[in-house]
Amino acid sequence: GPLNQEVKIWVSGYEEGWLLPSDSESWICVQTLDIRSSSETNPEDAFFNQVVALPRAGLVLLANAKKNTIYAVHIEYGPNPTATRMDYISEFIVTMPILSLIGTSDSLPDGDHLVQIYCVQTQAIQQ
Repeated sequence: GPLNQEVKIWVSGYEEGWLLPSDSESWICVQTLDIRSSSETNPEDAFFNQVVALPRAGLVLLANAKKNTIYAVHIEYGPNPTATRMDYISEFIVTMPILSLIGTSDSLPDGDHLVQIYCVQTQAIQQ
């Protein structure tokens, strides 16, 4: 979405959202997350988000360079694509604007995930 302040989950228009071999594909939006600021009326003053998806960890990361914030959106995978949902969002404050970011995730033997985020900031590179 505009300024990357909107995140949507799209699935195939076929039964239960599964992709099937076809010449034409229709898509259905099953959920939208629209991030808004309560302190700024103009979205351009509140948001400039960098976006990274970490599908194995079930996360979408949004780094807001205007507000020194990283949002972690958790994806709860359902038994089929139409049952998959964004179920919560967490906000993390950083000390300086993030110019770009990348993330990695590794599966641990106990089933948890180790997520590492690397950020290029105006005065530092952070892990």
